[in-house]
Amino acid sequence: MGLKNVFICAAAITFSIPWSVQASDALFCQNCTSETLAKQEAANHAPRLYCQSPNPDEFMTPDNQYCYSTQKRVILVNPDTKSIYAYSVGHVQAAPWNTTVTPVSITSAQRTGYLKVVDFYKDYKNAVADAEYVLNANARSQWKGRTVVSTASSSSECPVNTALDYFTDPSKMTALRDTIALQIATGLKGNINDYFQSGAQVNNIGVSLLGSGFSIGWNSSTKKPVFIKSFTHSELPSSFDDTLIFDMELNGFSANGLPQIGFKVNDTSRVAGYQISDLKGNFGALPITNNCVLEKLQRLTADGDFLNKDGKPVNIGGGFDNTPAPGTGGGGGGSGQTCTVYFYQSGQLLYVFRTMC
Repeated sequence: MGLKNVFICAAAITFSIPWSVQASDALFCQNCTSETLAKQEAANHAPRLYCQSPNPDEFMTPDNQYCYSTQKRVILVNPDTKSIYAYSVGHVQAAPWNTTVTPVSITSAQRTGYLKVVDFYKDYKNAVADAEYVLNANARSQWKGRTVVSTASSSSECPVNTALDYFTDPSKMTALRDTIALQIATGLKGNINDYFQSGAQVNNIGVSLLGSGFSIGWNSSTKKPVFIKSFTHSELPSSFDDTLIFDMELNGFSANGLPQIGFKVNDTSRVAGYQISDLKGNFGALPITNNCVLEKLQRLTADGDFLNKDGKPVNIGGGFDNTPAPGTGGGGGGSGQTCTVYFYQSGQLLYVFRTMC
């Protein structure tokens, strides 16, 4: 960032330039396959550079400003080669305040600590991949016989055990999450008791062994593992398979060795051919007229409310018997017009789409 473009502000206000700052001083770096590449990566994590006027009574300008930063230790760990690169990163104390990257040493105890984090990360990553393979094996074997239903005369003709079924049925979703967690536990090759004792965790920041105090943060080349459940059946045809993509956080292990995993469905998941982000109305209200889809979305009323634009409750799941949907002013598609429906949960708007009035 060119310092000549810095906005002039009052001298009493400290000015900061937004450099990339990580929560951990140690980061995964699969691209760090040489000292040169590691130094280049370390420079991307330079500490924040602060600029101010040397005289509190003067406005700061590009000509009189004084800039400084606090040296920051950056440790880069390649999880594939187990190479560790350590640097002290800062800035030259004169304009144009270029970034400095100086190699530093770490102790053998530090190296051992970081490598234990790497070993656990690889064990957990492989367990997630193995669980995904096992739980999707049946879906892959049925690929050629994939069934989709675009219309149905009764709810009994709707496909079952679809992504939308799991998405709208808390019991099915809970069972799926438990199955995933148990399969991950089966796939962990290391000593789970050691993981329990060491306080192993995986979250949005990185991987930690709380007992030893060592952690390694995610980087652009190494991200938190996710679990993707694929489905061979869908309510609507699509060029893409329906999938439920779970963002997971491993909060530790129970005393009996089971992983305590928090699950969150990613908005890029697909149900009934739609990305969940589409159902949220990010690109406008989607038209949904398929009876199977509407019947299953109606289940969400167990935990929320479908409302029309006037805030009145609507029933979107009456398409099979053609009964009027209360508050919409019409039957199951007879008017040929669509109305926007809004789904709220605990007062928060979650989904927006259009269906027959």
